[in-house]
Amino acid sequence: RAIEEKGPYILPVRFDDTDLPGLLPTVGYLDARRLQPEAIVQALVQKLGHASPQAEKPAPGRVPRVPPDDFNPYAERQTAIREI
Repeated sequence: RAIEEKGPYILPVRFDDTDLPGLLPTVGYLDARRLQPEAIVQALVQKLGHASPQAEKPAPGRVPRVPPDDFNPYAERQTAIREI
Protein backbone atom coordinates (compact mmCIF):
# COMPACT_ATOMS: atom_id res chain seq x y z
CA ARG A 1 0.00 0.00 0.00
CA ALA A 2 2.78 2.42 0.89
CA ILE A 3 4.44 1.89 -2.49
CA GLU A 4 1.20 2.37 -4.42
CA GLU A 5 -0.12 5.39 -2.50
CA LYS A 6 3.24 7.02 -1.69
CA GLY A 7 1.76 8.56 1.43
CA PRO A 8 1.95 8.05 5.17
CA TYR A 9 0.50 4.93 6.73
CA ILE A 10 0.74 3.08 10.02
CA LEU A 11 3.01 0.08 10.16
CA PRO A 12 1.66 -3.17 11.63
CA VAL A 13 2.84 -4.35 15.03
CA ARG A 14 3.86 -8.00 15.16
CA PHE A 15 3.65 -9.93 18.44
CA ASP A 16 4.83 -13.29 17.07
CA ASP A 17 5.81 -15.02 13.81
CA THR A 18 2.28 -16.06 12.84
CA ASP A 19 1.75 -15.97 9.07
CA LEU A 20 -0.90 -13.43 8.20
CA PRO A 21 -2.74 -13.95 4.91
CA GLY A 22 -2.44 -10.88 2.71
CA LEU A 23 0.57 -9.46 4.56
CA LEU A 24 3.54 -9.67 2.22
CA PRO A 25 6.92 -10.59 3.72
CA THR A 26 8.30 -7.28 2.41
CA VAL A 27 5.94 -5.23 4.63
CA GLY A 28 7.79 -3.47 7.44
CA TYR A 29 6.48 -3.73 10.98
CA LEU A 30 7.23 -2.86 14.58
CA ASP A 31 8.38 -5.93 16.50
CA ALA A 32 6.63 -6.02 19.89
CA ARG A 33 9.02 -8.76 21.05
CA ARG A 34 11.96 -6.37 20.81
CA LEU A 35 10.34 -3.03 21.66
CA GLN A 36 8.94 -1.81 24.96
CA PRO A 37 5.22 -0.90 24.86
CA GLU A 38 6.15 2.76 25.44
CA ALA A 39 8.34 2.73 22.33
CA ILE A 40 5.50 1.34 20.22
CA VAL A 41 3.09 3.96 21.56
CA GLN A 42 5.60 6.72 20.89
CA ALA A 43 6.13 5.48 17.31
CA LEU A 44 2.37 5.46 16.68
CA VAL A 45 1.88 8.89 18.23
CA GLN A 46 4.73 10.24 16.11
CA LYS A 47 3.31 8.60 12.98
CA LEU A 48 -0.08 10.19 13.64
CA GLY A 49 1.58 13.57 14.05
CA HIS A 50 0.43 14.17 17.61
CA ALA A 51 3.79 14.19 19.32
CA SER A 52 3.74 16.31 22.43
CA PRO A 53 5.75 16.59 25.65
CA GLN A 54 3.19 14.34 27.34
CA ALA A 55 3.72 11.66 24.69
CA GLU A 56 7.35 11.36 25.71
CA LYS A 57 6.43 10.32 29.26
CA PRO A 58 3.46 7.97 29.24
CA ALA A 59 1.31 8.01 32.34
CA PRO A 60 1.90 5.03 34.63
CA GLY A 61 -0.82 2.39 34.73
CA ARG A 62 -3.95 2.15 32.65
CA VAL A 63 -6.23 5.03 31.77
CA PRO A 64 -9.88 4.17 32.48
CA ARG A 65 -12.42 4.50 29.69
CA VAL A 66 -14.97 7.13 30.56
CA PRO A 67 -18.36 7.03 28.83
CA PRO A 68 -19.83 10.28 27.49
CA ASP A 69 -22.08 12.24 29.87
CA ASP A 70 -25.14 11.41 27.78
CA PHE A 71 -24.42 7.65 27.65
CA ASN A 72 -27.53 5.56 28.30
CA PRO A 73 -26.83 1.81 28.50
CA TYR A 74 -30.52 0.98 28.06
CA ALA A 75 -30.77 2.99 24.85
CA GLU A 76 -27.56 1.37 23.59
CA ARG A 77 -28.99 -2.06 24.31
CA GLN A 78 -32.21 -1.24 22.44
CA THR A 79 -30.22 0.04 19.47
CA ALA A 80 -28.12 -3.14 19.44
CA ILE A 81 -31.23 -5.34 19.58
CA ARG A 82 -32.80 -3.45 16.65
CA GLU A 83 -29.60 -3.88 14.63
CA ILE A 84 -29.49 -7.63 15.25
